[in-house]
Amino acid sequence: MSTKYSFTLCGEKVFTVKGVAGKLGVDESTIIKHINDGDLSAQKCGQWWITESMLHEFLEGKYQLNIYDKAEAKADASLGSLAEISPEANVQGDP
Repeated sequence: MSTKYSFTLCGEKVFTVKGVAGKLGVDESTIIKHINDGDLSAQKCGQWWITESMLHEFLEGKYQLNIYDKAEAKADASLGSLAEISPEANVQGDP
């Protein structure tokens, strides 16, 4: 007998923690941590249930944050390498 980790309710897919962990390729404890930290919305009725829309909202928030962090790190790295090549790049304004 196989266990289902998702089902459809009122036209929306609903996942268990194990189902979300499997989809994302992470450990179940990681999903529980995000729920407990308030990063991932979920409803508890015997076990945690996460709707597809809750999962999308969580992933979009994480994805946007990751894009911002990567862009900021790239900009910092570019400015750092420019300063190493040209000391004048660190000068701000005219004397």
